[in-house]
Amino acid sequence: MARTRPGWSSPRPDRLPDLRERAVVRVGRGPIQLCSAADGQLIVALASGATTLTVLDGRTAAIRSTIDVGRSPWNAVAQGSLVYVAMHTDAPAECLDAVQVVDCAAGHVVATIPLPAESRPKIVVPVWERQRLYALNSGSGTVSEIDLQSQTVLRSVEVGRGPQYGQRWRGTLYVANGQSNDVVAVGRGPERCVVYKDHAQVYTNDLDDHTVSVVDLTTHTEAARIPVSPGPIRITPCDSRGREEWTVLCGGSVDSANGSVVLLDSATHQVTDVLQLPGPASNWNWGLGPRHQTVYVTLTDEPVLIVVDAARLRVLETIPLSAQPEPAGFGPSIYISKTGRVFVASLDSVTFLTQD
Repeated sequence: MARTRPGWSSPRPDRLPDLRERAVVRVGRGPIQLCSAADGQLIVALASGATTLTVLDGRTAAIRSTIDVGRSPWNAVAQGSLVYVAMHTDAPAECLDAVQVVDCAAGHVVATIPLPAESRPKIVVPVWERQRLYALNSGSGTVSEIDLQSQTVLRSVEVGRGPQYGQRWRGTLYVANGQSNDVVAVGRGPERCVVYKDHAQVYTNDLDDHTVSVVDLTTHTEAARIPVSPGPIRITPCDSRGREEWTVLCGGSVDSANGSVVLLDSATHQVTDVLQLPGPASNWNWGLGPRHQTVYVTLTDEPVLIVVDAARLRVLETIPLSAQPEPAGFGPSIYISKTGRVFVASLDSVTFLTQD
């Protein structure tokens, strides 16, 4: 039985009722990833198949500016209106091997932070309180530590093949190596890693064998490997039901076409519930409430936004969209603002939704 969180009471639902599409904004050749800047006042769309960032108004989705940053802006994080962009291409294509610093309020690049040759950074992880940024370099199998004050690389450390995702906790950066599992042995194809802070564990979703691995941070060994539905692409701890659980978004596979939302008991490391989705899943984001109660899901093959009640594990609504959402799930492609605006990325545009 899942552990119950002390003092938990069911909060008010965080669902946004009556969401409807208002506009489709063209932002360049994708896949498109999204980044929120200036405390949600700006939404930045990265056209990874082109050379631009498009800065949208966070309330109206009107285009504020289009900024040329160079080939293939892939992933970004923001501090205020400054956005730090990892410039990534796969070999043998030419790569800038840099992090671009963009002032989205001013509408131009303010600095280029060069990385070692063939770095091909795929994601950037910020530690704002230390004025540090970590670039995970899929080309060289390294992590580069960047001093944001001097905007220079302090060091680059080898971490294994295909560093794909990272999270820092208590001074340590934990990295999921998408092309290897040989640093801490986990399932095949670890794609993400999320620290379970209350229990000194890291969970990682293993794409190639459809499992979730639990790593004990005191021993740096795999404590459990949990079979889930095919194609686990996202993981997060949740307390939608007042229990200590994890939610896994599974995209599906060739043999199992539809995606699913899977709940795991963090005490027993067992699957407790599964919600089958009406198609293969590509991405998700969660509602605005203090607890994970509503999840918004996109599908790879149908232009809809699925609204799921994560507490009762049922589909609440299927919202039609004019443009097919970005199907590959490379990075953040759904953003929900504090004012209840929803932005959904596609291959060349951003769909904007508000409440009636």
